[in-house]
Amino acid sequence: RGDARHSVAVRPGSMLASVIGSTIMVNSSHHQAVSRLADPFIEVATAPDGTIEAYERSEAAHLPWLLAVQWHPERLDGPAGSGIIDAFLAAARASATSFLRPDG
Repeated sequence: RGDARHSVAVRPGSMLASVIGSTIMVNSSHHQAVSRLADPFIEVATAPDGTIEAYERSEAAHLPWLLAVQWHPERLDGPAGSGIIDAFLAAARASATSFLRPDG
């Protein structure tokens, strides 16, 4: 909880924006970051210096729920922390429900 903090701008319309909003403060305790993303991932949040802080799968990818962040949600209160964790748990529950649903 002694991490440095900085703002992050979130891409409007992204899955991440639906969970946390447009601009948030996050913790920072890393010395490495993503420099380029491969398909099918899209950048959805950046730091003021342009560092990619979050990415998710593109809608066209038809992949399961995926969100990667460069901060520690488990160490944050509010949407940047519990909002992300709650969204992950909801996606896991939905996936488990559809997986366990009997066919026919």
